[in-house]
Amino acid sequence: MNPGTVILLIVIGSVVLVTVVTLKTMRWLIRKSGNQQLHEDGILLMENGIDFLGLLWASRSHAAYSEIESVELVSLPRALLSLLFFRYGLSLRAIYTRLPYHFVLLKLKGRRPFEYLLFTPRDAPEFIAKLRARIEHSL
Repeated sequence: MNPGTVILLIVIGSVVLVTVVTLKTMRWLIRKSGNQQLHEDGILLMENGIDFLGLLWASRSHAAYSEIESVELVSLPRALLSLLFFRYGLSLRAIYTRLPYHFVLLKLKGRRPFEYLLFTPRDAPEFIAKLRARIEHSL
């Protein structure tokens, strides 16, 4: 075998090994931290508000139901156009955890680094109905 081929195979094998070990370690850490459901959906409905993934998916952020100004169901084409043309400016926090057909857009009140949250829950219409019910109940 040519020495160049052997080196190429070693490099490719090393990259694959590092990738697999990194992904397995990250999945283990997510399960260990108890945030598996949050990482799957991007957002969780809690008793007193919503929890969503923070910056770089490394932290958990919270917003009370009283801090939510509006909830909207957005289709994939509309969401992509909004992202491409900066409709919401730089105050949009997009959390993609799956390939969606619908997005949910939340507008938050108050001074926050991100005024809008765009995310992909499992069943977007059902999630919106539950969230609106909890918002109305908290008022």
